[in-house]
Amino acid sequence: MLRTAILMGLMASPALAQSPVTVSGAWARATAPGQTTGAVYMSLTSPRDDALTGIASPQADMAMLHKTVHEGHMTDMEDMDALQLPAGKKVTLAPHGMHVMLMGLKSPLKAGETVSLDLNFLNSGTEHITVPVEPLGASGPPG
Repeated sequence: MLRTAILMGLMASPALAQSPVTVSGAWARATAPGQTTGAVYMSLTSPRDDALTGIASPQADMAMLHKTVHEGHMTDMEDMDALQLPAGKKVTLAPHGMHVMLMGLKSPLKAGETVSLDLNFLNSGTEHITVPVEPLGASGPPG
């Protein structure tokens, strides 16, 4: 009985209630001189249903989730309020698709440097990541 009560108390604890989201393959593309926007890409996998609900970076005035929308010969970007992360399924942010848009960059993104991001999840709290910046023409991380 006591063991059951202790187990129930541990399962209700906030530290154990949060399941970490795995971030893999994160990268950003270098920006051209004078460019004030940049993009970050990555894959996210959550062990339980979750959602990416917000992003912040000290290197930009604003960070938002965007998706590229193709309609006929036109391409546009739409804001996303959240990115759903179904349990156990990898969700990928990639060029010409969903991505993190950094707006109001405080300095250009340079190859070999890094970008700091705080990813805010609905159920898993905030995760801080450091993302490598790849060359201007890169189409993905090396390897």
